[in-house]
Amino acid sequence: MFLGIAIEGEKLQLGVSAGSGGPLEVSTEVLFQSESSIERNLEKLLPIAGELIETHGCRGIGVAFRGSVDSDGGTLLKCPRFEVWEGIAFQNWLEQHFHLPAKIRQACETAALAEANYGVGKGNNPVLYLSLGEELGGAFILDGKIYSGQGIGAMAIGHLRPGLQAIHAETNVAAVVSHLGIVETTRQRLSGQSAIQRLRPSEEGSSSNLSARKRNLDQAAKRLHLAAEELLQLCDFDLEKLSTTTILEAALSGNAFAVEILDHTREVLAWAIAQSITLLAPQNVILSGELLSLGEMGFLEPLRHEIARYVNPAFLGKYTVIGAPIRDNAALQGAILLAKQQHQESD
Repeated sequence: MFLGIAIEGEKLQLGVSAGSGGPLEVSTEVLFQSESSIERNLEKLLPIAGELIETHGCRGIGVAFRGSVDSDGGTLLKCPRFEVWEGIAFQNWLEQHFHLPAKIRQACETAALAEANYGVGKGNNPVLYLSLGEELGGAFILDGKIYSGQGIGAMAIGHLRPGLQAIHAETNVAAVVSHLGIVETTRQRLSGQSAIQRLRPSEEGSSSNLSARKRNLDQAAKRLHLAAEELLQLCDFDLEKLSTTTILEAALSGNAFAVEILDHTREVLAWAIAQSITLLAPQNVILSGELLSLGEMGFLEPLRHEIARYVNPAFLGKYTVIGAPIRDNAALQGAILLAKQQHQESD
């Protein structure tokens, strides 16, 4: 048996299994408190993890961390939601306290490991995995194992910069494709058109003026204008309330403004995937995340066509692009497999 730990900000999920992809023998959660020191929070973990290790005879520990890590040294480098984790040599801490080998990888990498070995990527090699979430994560699985380059992660697809003019680090693929990027792009488009000022209903009732302005627009512009108004109404004319879910739901209902935003998102994502395929030649490209709610014809099929526009023509027909169901414990299952693989390598 092996112990897996998945860290997502203040929440730690622990699970035990044999690392074969089957159901977890046991799972539990530990909630950390942001106002407490990291040392005090870690003290809460000790008895819970210790009991699981002793009860199930665990032979190793794998960790999935939502943030950046030094996978060689086992140090947590950056945590978007819980900064107190940053700089903690967590791998060493685990090994010292439990006297077991431990290994840490990014949560996206361990989810990819599980999907490539147990899920829709099973039987394919190599596998390229993308997590289309609040951030844009990527992982590369070669011969059933995580490829981490020189130790601080590989397949950082979100950091690709589309175009020779993208000389600033923030002008990257993630700024368009991640949930944060989609929302920010939509906010900029709406505010950039002064849409809030033009469309916000006034107390004096300016519906006649609004109607007159609409009549002066051509049909396509009018459609976008009305769609922008609808989006603003969905977030009560407060762009801070705008969310990816709102944009996706609007697109599914045919909102032209949301559809246009997501069409651009898909095109940028297709370009990035095509560059990755050209460089790494994966047999399988797996996508996971809320964008898949747009469906096969609304997202995946047009994405495949757009990838084909940018990819090395020699690779056409040599790879598949598929969606993976959202699995709550994929990163945890991958962390357990990570521990198992380390144990096998040390034997």
